[in-house]
Amino acid sequence: MLKCKSFTLIELVTSVSIFAILTIVVLSLYSTIVTKHRAAVETQMVNDNIRYAMEVMSRDIEEGRIRALMDKNEETGKYTTLVINLSSKNPGSDCSSNVEDCLKYHFDMNENQLEVKTKDEPNCDFSKTDGEEGDCPAITSSNVIVEDLSFYIDDSIAGNNDRQPRTTIVIKAKAKNEKTGISGITLQKTIDQKDLVNEYVGKVKVVNVRVRDNEGTKENDCYVTRSSSINTQEDFLKVGRYETNLFDIGMRFFDEDGDGEGDITIPKGATILNAIITFEAYLTKSGNMRTFLIGENSDNADDFSGDDADTFASRPRTSASVEWDFSEGWEEGKKYSSPNIKDIIKEIINQPGWVPGNAIVIFWEESNSDSDTERKICSADCDWNNCDGDNTDDAPILHIEYIE
Repeated sequence: MLKCKSFTLIELVTSVSIFAILTIVVLSLYSTIVTKHRAAVETQMVNDNIRYAMEVMSRDIEEGRIRALMDKNEETGKYTTLVINLSSKNPGSDCSSNVEDCLKYHFDMNENQLEVKTKDEPNCDFSKTDGEEGDCPAITSSNVIVEDLSFYIDDSIAGNNDRQPRTTIVIKAKAKNEKTGISGITLQKTIDQKDLVNEYVGKVKVVNVRVRDNEGTKENDCYVTRSSSINTQEDFLKVGRYETNLFDIGMRFFDEDGDGEGDITIPKGATILNAIITFEAYLTKSGNMRTFLIGENSDNADDFSGDDADTFASRPRTSASVEWDFSEGWEEGKKYSSPNIKDIIKEIINQPGWVPGNAIVIFWEESNSDSDTERKICSADCDWNNCDGDNTDDAPILHIEYIE
């Protein structure tokens, strides 16, 4: 009779142990594969999201004009909002008022999303939370956490209307589900600078108009000692501070003799690209100057022949103004140019009664300069030193570039 040979207890325990070990190994491998697959899917999702956001922003930067960096975060020192003008009809707009021409990309640090404000939703609010009424739409998924968004712009040509600065965008993001343990993804793209002049070829028009004396029949420039006196016949104009005296300058730009030369032929509603005033230094002077330029809020400003210090001060001012702070010394006979005052000119030519040929008054006023630093410039009456008195080279000249 045959005997059946069975497994011993040791053999059984060994077999079960080997099977358990193999099962653990297989399950571990499976878990690793699943985890890596999920990580790959999440990585791809994050990558797709930030690449899409990057391409959208890059396209708009390439097609439009960078107008501003806004909303600086004091902790990081970085700006969280990029303003771009996409208008073909109004390319000179700085987006401060014509919001329909522009869009804004904003990094919402509270919700860790990249949001956009467009002409379709110009009144949306970046401060609203996701899902709240009035919140600006996000261009990144709610499953993606944007950890950082940085804009790096070449400051050497930023704000130049002839060239778009080289711009670098850096986005760092990660998946909202952190169970996979994947690290964040950083994506960087640089948009090369571009020449913007070609956009305006054949469109840009230029006006150059100088302050004219017109042999004393009209007083088109002056300087005022605040609360004291007005001076319309001096060789020079002066602005700034000397001891307790504060000085302001008024300049009227107009084709006074009616010969059509130097006429401000800008139609109402034109796009002002640049507006600069150039001065000639009457004397050498140095020191810290804190001043500002502002316009007269009038569609056809009168001359200064009937003014005193009080009526000069009471002339209506534009809401737009431009600060002009500088410390470099001025040398007698050299030319110096103001900051861009295009917004001031824009406000004036959009007055209801403005017509081409009207006069514009610009004030250069003292703000908080150091004492004994006042700057003197050649006036329309100047016939001393480097001034030749014929208004061809010395009196202030306003240069405006615009498109209709």
